[in-house]
Amino acid sequence: MLNKKSLTFGFRYIFLFSFLLLVLIGKAETAKAYSVDGQGRALVTNKKDIADAISILNGGAATQAKPAITSTPPELVFQNDIYCTNANQTDGKLQITKAGTASSPFEVVINGNGNRYTYGTDSSNNGNSLGGTGAYQTITFKNMNIGNLDRTSPIGTEDASKIIRGVNANAPSLTGEYYGIYYVSSKNGITVKLENVNYVAGKWGQLLYCSGTGNKLLLSGNNNIIYPKGAKEAQELLEGPVGIELTDGTTNILIENNNDSHSIINSSYSSSNPAFIKVPAGARLNLTDSGGTNGGLFVGGLLAPLEINVGGEFNIDSTGSSRNFTTTTFSSIQLNVAKNAKFTSKGNWNWNLFTYSSSGKCTITAEEGSYIDFSRGNGRIFSGTPNATNSKIILNNPRYAAFRSSTNNSVFGSSYKNLKIQCAQGMAAYAYSVTAPIDDDVEMNEDQFAASEAQLSGLVRAVDTSTVTDADFATVNTLFPNATTIKSFKESKAIVFKNQSVWWIEKPSNTLYYNYGLNEIYQAVGEGDFLASRNDPVEANNIIKINVRDDRSVSNGSFQISCTQTDMVNAKGKTIQPLVMKELDGSVKALNSWVLTRTSSGVSVGKFNTDSTISFDKNHGVLANVNIQMGAGEFKGVVDWTIVESI
Repeated sequence: MLNKKSLTFGFRYIFLFSFLLLVLIGKAETAKAYSVDGQGRALVTNKKDIADAISILNGGAATQAKPAITSTPPELVFQNDIYCTNANQTDGKLQITKAGTASSPFEVVINGNGNRYTYGTDSSNNGNSLGGTGAYQTITFKNMNIGNLDRTSPIGTEDASKIIRGVNANAPSLTGEYYGIYYVSSKNGITVKLENVNYVAGKWGQLLYCSGTGNKLLLSGNNNIIYPKGAKEAQELLEGPVGIELTDGTTNILIENNNDSHSIINSSYSSSNPAFIKVPAGARLNLTDSGGTNGGLFVGGLLAPLEINVGGEFNIDSTGSSRNFTTTTFSSIQLNVAKNAKFTSKGNWNWNLFTYSSSGKCTITAEEGSYIDFSRGNGRIFSGTPNATNSKIILNNPRYAAFRSSTNNSVFGSSYKNLKIQCAQGMAAYAYSVTAPIDDDVEMNEDQFAASEAQLSGLVRAVDTSTVTDADFATVNTLFPNATTIKSFKESKAIVFKNQSVWWIEKPSNTLYYNYGLNEIYQAVGEGDFLASRNDPVEANNIIKINVRDDRSVSNGSFQISCTQTDMVNAKGKTIQPLVMKELDGSVKALNSWVLTRTSSGVSVGKFNTDSTISFDKNHGVLANVNIQMGAGEFKGVVDWTIVESI
């Protein structure tokens, strides 16, 4: 029989054995790597998980601790915020070595799953994200916050102001790496894709380093890339990639510091490695540079072509910056703005595109319905002497194309020459004495119209399809018909090209208001109808003015005005019968079928044409057709006025 002492001794051994077993089990669990979900994706929680998963992607044998990743493409999914430290670009554990081919690149997706990803050290610039040694890779970072920002910043927002930045803009431990979120040296065919990513740089921050041929940054969804003021020694946005391409969504790029005097895109461009920016239909790129004092948007190799294709919307704001557009001489430069696309640039960048091409081959093309607005706040938009043969602005019927210089400079300068401007048939050219005139891109009231005409220093209509004119405004065909007009364009601060058309000077109010009491309604005899005067409490709203401007060159061209209405409804849901139009001669017609046709007056030389068409007092024009069943009360509705050209 065991005594009490023996039992106590035995229980101690059992307890110790159980404790050791639990420790060993705990260590075994700790040693286990990532898990894999039902879709075959690796679920990672720390740097070690990432390294283990990459080892499998690189061709390592799968084990129980490192299970196979079977999703297509392979995907790593964050389960929480992850911080990688002391892992520079030479750390093989975080390098993807597997290569693809030009037709079938090797793809990996890093899915932040709504979490934050940071890397770096406080003592040097050697904190690195991930890297690669294989060519033809496509690496996607998606659904994550990266770097010096609050983890709760909304992912997928189009509004960069909603990103909650870190308190210390100079924090090196968050993006402390010269070589960015993915580092590749001298490998071709590298695409790094951001999809719904917010990136805020800290000290030494750089978005991307990928040197080689044909490397690019691909943007999908809504992304916000910010170099905040105060982030010391921040580098180029891109070093190595030759271009930026969007697929959809909105990407905001904000450069608020001097990024260590670097340019924004720095690469070894060549004839086989051309520079580009691509913004397709449905996508929008907003680039703001408010801190740059050196370099340019592009800097790098010589004699490469540069092509900027805008099918969606590309907006540049360089207010506060003093960079050049580029410090590189390209073999050719093309800016193509597709049908219904939009390109705008304002601020202080030096946009001497036509002198940045070694061959002088530089073309700006705006297609039908597109919108272009070039402006420069501290100099001429165009200067120097471009090539006499290859420098062209081709305007294929854009709805609006403006070129503006600062208040102290004319657009081209008195000695500027050689640039060819080609306009489609039916366009007109307007020269203004101020940089930012009130122009046709907005609906003007009568006072704004008068101010706009005062700012107009020259107007040329009847541009034909064969018109090509030098920017020194030598007379070619009928574009600039006399010396006075030529002088007005040479000295203008803004030149605007657009379609000849008819425009509202004063458009009637879209909102109509009627207030009828029972006494007014009972004036109706039986159930007969009567036309009641407009009785808006704002007396000015009871006068309907139709004032139209016609800039077309056809002296007897006509135009038509029509309108449609919504129901006039009171608080009880009662409606007035359809509104009517009562002409000044007393004739009455249902409003929805009424059309006003007018013939324009003669063409004014060098000025707008105006046609004050008609003005209706409160007893004429749009009137309510009141009946005894409608009930008393306030009735409100909307009338949509439309003006169209006619022959």
